[in-house]
Amino acid sequence: MRKTLASSLALIVGFGATQALAEWPERPITMIVPYNPGGTTDILARRAADAISAAVGQPVVVENRPGAGGVVGATQAAQAEGDGYTIFFGNNATQVVQPLINPAVSYDPQADFVGVATVADAASFLAVNGDLPVTNVEEFVSWLGENDATYGTAGVGSMGQFTAEMFLLATETDATHIPYQGSNNAMAAVMSGEIDFMADPVAATQAGDSHLRIIAALTADRHPNLPTCPPRASRAWTWRSKAGSASGRPMAPIPPICRRCRHPWPIWSPATITVSRCCAWGSCRSIAIRRPPMRRSTR
Repeated sequence: MRKTLASSLALIVGFGATQALAEWPERPITMIVPYNPGGTTDILARRAADAISAAVGQPVVVENRPGAGGVVGATQAAQAEGDGYTIFFGNNATQVVQPLINPAVSYDPQADFVGVATVADAASFLAVNGDLPVTNVEEFVSWLGENDATYGTAGVGSMGQFTAEMFLLATETDATHIPYQGSNNAMAAVMSGEIDFMADPVAATQAGDSHLRIIAALTADRHPNLPTCPPRASRAWTWRSKAGSASGRPMAPIPPICRRCRHPWPIWSPATITVSRCCAWGSCRSIAIRRPPMRRSTR
């Protein structure tokens, strides 16, 4: 059985009149991150904030607005003043999954946001509590078949949930989903024994800790930062995360904010970018800007 799943993160900037664009930025910029500090999205967002700040010559201040699987932060970003001073670092949940599965979502990821640039990739890792009697995927699959397991994620519709559910589907096993406000919270729960496992890039930041055991990289090849961790293109089944593009689309012509925000990103290649001990490789992170209101015809 072969399963492939795409994910994406998007950065959104609101902007207004042409005159404002010509002078942008004249003051600090706010970046909204829809998850708690310390998770995969937050780590990458802070790297992005530093890169944008260096490129445009103004501070980029990160504000964490977690809740509802990223919807709280996404909604606040969509409702922000369209002057170019609010940036949203979203992901596959906020820009793709939540608008599809959550009827309470009030923003339109395609109508409200415009893509700017791909930021980075991040591999997912299958990690279990350090006290579980398993050291590899085969033993873990057998353990799942004999126990009522639980796994944690950054929320309903998150990449972590999709990754874990695809793994369970591919191995014909089952586990109960426990959503948290951020992937770092889920990782802490795995390490404390509150839940049994997770499938998320953030697990790599605790590689080597006795309370967390990484048993597989959910990739086609060995991960450059964890070369001893086996990739899971299994003989019995194949599953890997696949890079995907953001849901926002660039406008034509490209607004000045897009051009200036795009400037830093060529250095963020999958072969070179490293976040803590987690080399970014696997699920796509991207940047987008807020789409301006459509002009009404006078005819």
